[in-house]
Amino acid sequence: METQNQMNRAARTAARTVCVGQAWTGLLVFYAVAWMLNAAALHRNNEHLPFGPVRTFWVTVSEPAARMSTALGLDRIREGLARTAGAAVNQ
Repeated sequence: METQNQMNRAARTAARTVCVGQAWTGLLVFYAVAWMLNAAALHRNNEHLPFGPVRTFWVTVSEPAARMSTALGLDRIREGLARTAGAAVNQ
């Protein structure tokens, strides 16, 4: 009987692990998409940080993403969403 309980517990743990893995994957995809949609705006904000190592790091990190976002036209998607959905939310 104890062996059956251990097998059931192992099966539940394995199923839970798959769900956690899928959740992490979904979370990473969400943040990657959000980062790419906002990359140009984030880069502009980073350029306004006070000079120093923190600004240098964030400008260096955000510049390639901002260029890629602009080249792919993702910044236009963000601006369109800000004009439509953002205007409704901010009123």
